Amino acid sequence: MKTRLSFVANSSSSSFVVFCREIEDEEFVKIEKASSLWGLGKELGDGDDFFELDEGMFEFLKDKVIKLEKKEEYVPIRFYEVYGWVCNENEINLEQLKKEITNLPEKFDVKEIKKDWCSSDSLYDIKENYFPKEKRG
Repeated sequence: MKTRLSFVANSSSSSFVVFCREIEDEEFVKIEKASSLWGLGKELGDGDDFFELDEGMFEFLKDKVIKLEKKEEYVPIRFYEVYGWVCNENEINLEQLKKEITNLPEKFDVKEIKKDWCSSDSLYDIKENYFPKEKRG
């Protein structure tokens, strides 16, 4: 079994089984650091916009969630704490998985992600993909 610490982009998309926990907006705004946080946004041409949040992306999106909740609107991105992932063509044995992904909690979600090769990887991409009408400054 191959476990990954980062996604590879050698084709238009890569498919993975992701071990994670979804974070609701109410919890997201209370988090202080972006450690192990990922966003799952819209479908792009060859897969989903699935991206790791750096501190700049995290602070920007946290601010957006707070502002939009006041207007009863939402950010079109779901947030996840990601524990690890494997290529989806491999068989998954839970005992092996627990050895490979040492921070795996008792309860976790399993999602199949087809990650597009041009997924967001910067704050600029987040603004362009999800908030294009805002003035740049």
